[in-house]
Amino acid sequence: MLSADYRHASTVGAEIARRSCVRSDQRGMRREAGSIVVHPSGENMASIVVHGEKLIARPIELVQAQFVDMGHHASTRVHADLNVSNVRAQEGGCRFTSRRRVFGMLQEDEIEVLRRTDGNSTLRSLSGSNAGLLITQEFESVGPEHTRVRTTVDMPLNGMLRFLAPLVRLGLQRDVSVALEEDRVDLEERGYPKI
Repeated sequence: MLSADYRHASTVGAEIARRSCVRSDQRGMRREAGSIVVHPSGENMASIVVHGEKLIARPIELVQAQFVDMGHHASTRVHADLNVSNVRAQEGGCRFTSRRRVFGMLQEDEIEVLRRTDGNSTLRSLSGSNAGLLITQEFESVGPEHTRVRTTVDMPLNGMLRFLAPLVRLGLQRDVSVALEEDRVDLEERGYPKI
């Protein structure tokens, strides 16, 4: 049984963490990069949040469409280190299976892609190695032929990953930068969509 002092310290610590958080996701969880956050249920969760941004010389409608066209991603291997398969349409988006190797170990996730009415989109890992992972993609028109893409990755840290947080953060930041560049190449150089 926990002492009253320990319970009070835990409650105070949770309140401080709750107040210092700066962003909310769709589950109502407040997030700050790499902090312990408090889920509305009271559960403490560690999370890493990384951001990336890329200017793409294509119209916003085309960029928004490419970022959620997982059938295209599967058939053309837009991302060299990501295998996209089993793409299934659903209302407002799709679901697919993603596979990639990290440190030689296969990671497999079931991902749900949702395109919002404003054209922005989210990808959420429903199950698998990275269950709970949330990727938010926001698009801003910068003239008729240019689009700024802002990507935020919010990854829960479970188990031993908490101890590897600095390495995980570096890897995620690199992955976001590489993925945005691969999307830029697909849109600007390969000429998505191929007709």
